[in-house]
Amino acid sequence: MNKHFFQKASSLYPYRWFIIITVVFVLWEAYADATGYRIASLFSTGQRQWSAGGRPGVRHK
Repeated sequence: MNKHFFQKASSLYPYRWFIIITVVFVLWEAYADATGYRIASLFSTGQRQWSAGGRPGVRHK
């Protein structure tokens, strides 16, 4: 008999919600990566973008 993690006889049964949430998160990350969507922008509050050369618009002498 084939056992999957939704059956009580499976050894992964106690971890079923962790597995489901992890799979959904990984799929969401893959979709965001494929479409160029920035997940971190959901949590930002309009912070300024910084460049490797310092603050934008400020020239170093």
